[in-house]
Amino acid sequence: MNCTQLISNAFAVAAQHGRPIYERWIRASISLGGRLPDSLLILSIQRLGKLDLLLRRMEDEFKVQDADTLDADQTQVEIMATMAELWIGSAYEIFRLAVEREIKTSNLDFELIAEHLRLIRIPLEKHEIANGPMPGGSIDLQRHPPNNNESDAVLYEKTSKTRSHIMPTSVSNRGSMMWHVIDLKTNSSFWLERRSLADRILDVLTSGADKHVASVKS
Repeated sequence: MNCTQLISNAFAVAAQHGRPIYERWIRASISLGGRLPDSLLILSIQRLGKLDLLLRRMEDEFKVQDADTLDADQTQVEIMATMAELWIGSAYEIFRLAVEREIKTSNLDFELIAEHLRLIRIPLEKHEIANGPMPGGSIDLQRHPPNNNESDAVLYEKTSKTRSHIMPTSVSNRGSMMWHVIDLKTNSSFWLERRSLADRILDVLTSGADKHVASVKS
């Protein structure tokens, strides 16, 4: 069996186990994608949903492993991280587009999700901290994981051409990738989990779709 067949089978297995969730992604795609006619936004959201199903299946499989094998199975973590980063990038662009074109839903959590996706996407793809106020033009950080020596103290300078930021990454107790983001706008840092973001996206987009369906029926 070749790679294409193996990948196709993986998506098929995920779709079989996650059909109710994918039905929500279909509604989500129509709710938001329909606001940009004559585009492929609906398809983009549905593809995001299919990747979400695959990741959920991988997360569930990772979660049920024996705890003693988790640290050793770096190959599976690397694969999940790669797929999760692709998912974050696609989700970010969809939300960025919706905000930029003013086609976002009226749900108050929409722009917060867009911001959380940005806080993850910038360090992942641009290798720097997401833009925000930085008094003095620099910030003191601690290296993660630590080397337990003086090199653990890192000065991040906003104007430096060689600035870089390695965002701490881990796996949640649900088997989902999560990232420790820095929010300069609120002067805070916190963990964001991929699966929680996916659930929030579905809640935001399908709530609008469900309200629309209810108004049509009435």
